[in-house]
Amino acid sequence: MQPDEVSREKKHHPSLPLPIAPWSLEGRGKEKTAEESSFSSRTFLNFLSADNHNTTLRLHRQAAVASGTAPYAVSAPRWKQGCKTFKVAFTLIELLVVIAIIAILASMLLPALNQARSRGYTASCVSRLKQIGAADAFYTSDYGYFCPAAEKMAGSGLKAWNAVRATSPYLDYTREGYLTPYLMRGGLTQESMGSIASNVFFCPEPSLKPCWDGQDVTSASASGYGANPSIHGFALPTSMGPMTIAATMIKDSKVKKPSAIVSFGDAAGKDGGTSSWGTLSSFTLCWSIIAGNTHFRHASRANIAWADGHVSSEEAGLLRSCEIGRTYRIGSLGSTDSDLRLYDPEYSDGDEAPSHQ
Repeated sequence: MQPDEVSREKKHHPSLPLPIAPWSLEGRGKEKTAEESSFSSRTFLNFLSADNHNTTLRLHRQAAVASGTAPYAVSAPRWKQGCKTFKVAFTLIELLVVIAIIAILASMLLPALNQARSRGYTASCVSRLKQIGAADAFYTSDYGYFCPAAEKMAGSGLKAWNAVRATSPYLDYTREGYLTPYLMRGGLTQESMGSIASNVFFCPEPSLKPCWDGQDVTSASASGYGANPSIHGFALPTSMGPMTIAATMIKDSKVKKPSAIVSFGDAAGKDGGTSSWGTLSSFTLCWSIIAGNTHFRHASRANIAWADGHVSSEEAGLLRSCEIGRTYRIGSLGSTDSDLRLYDPEYSDGDEAPSHQ
């Protein structure tokens, strides 16, 4: 084998420096012509012994670039090198494995997404109760009394704290209740009052939507929020058959510990001026919040606006024993069915109200 042939068989890795390469580098670029192949290492050595060294180097570079053997020459595209391209497809088993992995990931993520969505509804509910509590504080500042729950116990056209009764027992929540003007001053618009979803007097919890089937914001039986009749009462003396309702409006100065007395909050069950622990025949919303119809609807907690204006999320102290009460988590903040410390400012037990902050 001749020296020229041995030199042609030598291969050079592209990552190694090679300032001058007079012999061919196989596999890099197109095939050399016969004229280009005649440029051998011996010929190159002869050039180096010549007087014009720069001319020799220039000729060598031109020949190397033309043959595609220079280290700085760019390789030809794969389709020019004769390489074939194959399309890779999933097999049925691989596809099933991918689908199974996606299903597992979805099952892991969905509970977290549901919890995040639930926290969003809870935060929206807290925000609405804060607005209601602030409006009641402005009303109290103007009149010296807590805002009345309603003008009177019954009758069409009566004014309530959050609406005006249209046809009993339905209320129009787009009309001006006692607290509506104060909320309007705070930036509430008539447009936002025009739907159940955006009306500040309605709880945003999606599980309540069946309660409003066939109803709208202008004719709804209740909004999901109740007022405590023990401090809000009625603006006018009222009676209901042989029973006289003693719930009258009271001054804020009569409440010794306003941070521990319920003012507004999540309510469901049965309306009444006093605690009622009777069996519930169906799940309904109500306009008052008392011991026995506090609704723990937000991840087993109830959002409460207290008499001093602050809002907190509270756990149940006691649930109703009936099936509906247990299923929908309706009960009381108190530890027993007679514990009214957090609802009645005139409760005479003498025990200090439990801490809830």
